[in-house]
Amino acid sequence: MSIGPLFRFSKGSGGDKVSTYVHQLTPGTYRIYGMMSVVPGGGAFGSCFCMGSVKFEVKAGEITDLGRFVARELPKRDSSDNAMPMPLGVEYRLPVAGEAADSRLAALPVRPAKLKPVGKLPNYFGMTIDRFPATAGVIRYDRDKIVDLTAGN
Repeated sequence: MSIGPLFRFSKGSGGDKVSTYVHQLTPGTYRIYGMMSVVPGGGAFGSCFCMGSVKFEVKAGEITDLGRFVARELPKRDSSDNAMPMPLGVEYRLPVAGEAADSRLAALPVRPAKLKPVGKLPNYFGMTIDRFPATAGVIRYDRDKIVDLTAGN
């Protein structure tokens, strides 16, 4: 399942650049693969969270809030530097209970996603290799080892 850039539910106005995406999913367990876009013909660009990611449960009759993925401004590169691809800069913010991203969702059963670290996976699309951002209470890294901060939760 792909989220964005198409099928946006709402977009902030003015200086607020927040976009909200709402998708109907089959109940089950899902994993965040990475920040990527698939283009016509099956090609893809972006970053794969191949070195560590998180999973979450989707339950019937609820909206699962994944939180906020915020694009970071990337450092400027010399225009002649084409030695390697530039990874997408992303910051992650945990969902906050009771804080709907769009006022039209506030009266619905919105539940913050309970994220759990999951292991490494293959880079199926051959993109830049990355990992889900270290997140307080969820995941951190000890070099290339994934450290589960949810143990006991």
